Amino acid sequence: MSSGRPFALPFANRDRGVNHNVQILVGPRGYSTTPPALFRGDIFPGVRTVNYQVGGLPAGLLQFECVVHHDQMYGFFGVAPRVARTNAGIQVVWSAPGRTPKGYVFDVFVKRPGADNFAAWKTGATTMGETLAVTDPGTYAFRITIYPADHSTPPLGFSPISTVTVS
Repeated sequence: MSSGRPFALPFANRDRGVNHNVQILVGPRGYSTTPPALFRGDIFPGVRTVNYQVGGLPAGLLQFECVVHHDQMYGFFGVAPRVARTNAGIQVVWSAPGRTPKGYVFDVFVKRPGADNFAAWKTGATTMGETLAVTDPGTYAFRITIYPADHSTPPLGFSPISTVTVS
């Protein structure tokens, strides 16, 4: 999935008579803190499947959990940045209006053609995206982290990589 794009999330609760749901968080739950929820599905008893409609999410590695059983039912998934070739360069989009939690920022990394490693392009970004001017042909790769601007917790990790080839 890519940043800012709404999607359907089917959730099958196969536990007869047990309440479950899905909540998507921008970071890990702490001992006494919970990061902002980007999505929270209704709690419902099993056996039943619900198709949640999730608004577009910001790019990064995010956490999902069941609110009822958050210490047992959780995991991680990545949202990739959207990339597209334009006349001005490569447009990279890592969020959408109203989808970045207050107080959170992004670090955007790029791996340029011929490079061995990713390098920081934007750090502490509060924008939804920007355009990278390019002159060299080849494949450009991008990955994102999202974290609190005050650095109270580190990023969970990197988003999936998105690539675009310039000829």
